[in-house]
Amino acid sequence: GKMNENGAFNELVDKYSHAHKAIFIGDRGFESLNSFVHVMKSGNKFLIRVKYIHSKTSVARNFGLSCEGEFDVDVKRISTRRYTNEIKAHPEIYKLMPKHQKFDFFGDNKFFEFACRAVRFKIAKDTYETIFTNLGRDQFLPEVIKELYTMRWGIETSFRELKYAIGLNAFHAKKRNLIKQEIYARLLLYNFL
Repeated sequence: GKMNENGAFNELVDKYSHAHKAIFIGDRGFESLNSFVHVMKSGNKFLIRVKYIHSKTSVARNFGLSCEGEFDVDVKRISTRRYTNEIKAHPEIYKLMPKHQKFDFFGDNKFFEFACRAVRFKIAKDTYETIFTNLGRDQFLPEVIKELYTMRWGIETSFRELKYAIGLNAFHAKKRNLIKQEIYARLLLYNFL
C-alpha cells in the first residue's frame, strides 16, 4: 500500500501519553492542517517546516504570507468545505478545504478556526525556510525556532548513518513481524560486532 507518513504521524501524536509535553519537529512531508491540529488537541507543540510559499501545495500559500525577507507573524483562517460566494469572496478569512484533503475535526460543525505562528528565517544568502508552530513567542524567539529546527538535521543524519551501517536500507522479508525480526537481528549483530 501507499505510505501515509501524515497518518502515521497523527497516530503517533494521538498515542503519545507521556507526562512530559513534547515538541514534534518535522519537515515538509508533515505539513498539513490536520497534523497541526492533532498536535494542538494532544496538548503538545509542533515545529514543522512548510513548503515554499509559491508552491501550489504549500500550507503557507493559504495564509497570505510574504515571499520577501524574514517574519514572525500569527496566522489564522477558518477552514471549511462549504463553497459559497461569501467564502470565495474572503480568502483572508476562510480556507476552503477540498473534499479529498483529510481533516478529522469538522464534526457536525462545517467550520474550524485554526491559528498558529509562521516564522520565516534566512539560512543562506538568498535562501529562507518557513516554519509553522504553536510555540509561544515569549519563550521561543525566531533564533530559537531556527536552532530547534537545525537540531533536527543531526537526528536525520544519525538515522541515515545507522540505517546504512546496519543494512536497514533493504529488507528480505515482506511481512511486518518478519521485518521487525530482521531489524532486531541486524541491531543485535551491529552491537555484537
